[in-house]
Amino acid sequence: NVTWHNKLTKESVIPKRASPKGEIQQWLKDHKINSSEKFIKAQLLELVCANCPPKEYISDQIGKKYGIEIFRLPKLHCSLNPIELSWNNRKQFVRDQNTTFR
Repeated sequence: NVTWHNKLTKESVIPKRASPKGEIQQWLKDHKINSSEKFIKAQLLELVCANCPPKEYISDQIGKKYGIEIFRLPKLHCSLNPIELSWNNRKQFVRDQNTTFR
């Protein structure tokens, strides 16, 4: 999967560990999650992780709009990708037919 296929929607992006404390607090307020001003950054991030929305990708929304279901493959699993299997068969055919390089 290419990185631009995996862009999250604005609603499903959560603050990262490198985010400033104020940004994390604002995210919690925007999502109506109670937190104390005295919480340290680690406690705020725990709240974020406990209440994070499900991941939703922009490409999924576009596909849904046109009635297309996006199928995601696990990373680095070529055996599950039909294009990789087809490509492997084609390369083997070319190797078998190649008589000039031997």
